[in-house]
Amino acid sequence: MIEWGCGDGNQISLAEYPQYTGLDVSPCVIEKVKKQFANDKTKVFYEVGEFLENPSSAELGLSLDVIYHLVNDEIFESYMRNLFAYAQKFVIIYSSNKDQPHTQHVRHRQFSSLVQKMR
Repeated sequence: MIEWGCGDGNQISLAEYPQYTGLDVSPCVIEKVKKQFANDKTKVFYEVGEFLENPSSAELGLSLDVIYHLVNDEIFESYMRNLFAYAQKFVIIYSSNKDQPHTQHVRHRQFSSLVQKMR
């Protein structure tokens, strides 16, 4: 599986997967989770840009509580394309799915119509 926006690794610490790739835009976050899971060879972590230089795919693409942080349309659309492009079979998205006025760091958007186009 590939998790787009792995954050602090809290989610992955609650589950077991045969192979896990965690991606994030924050170098500090990636450094932290690499140390946290250094002894677990089933898990690898990359900054998104680093991953895209030599990408791989997985059966499942996972996005948990990320989409509403993507306030810029171009970044959101790129994220969604990547989420689907590197998932071989399944994509799971956990996020709000309705348009609402946004603040500086949060933009709730209706994304399910875009998902239909990605299929």
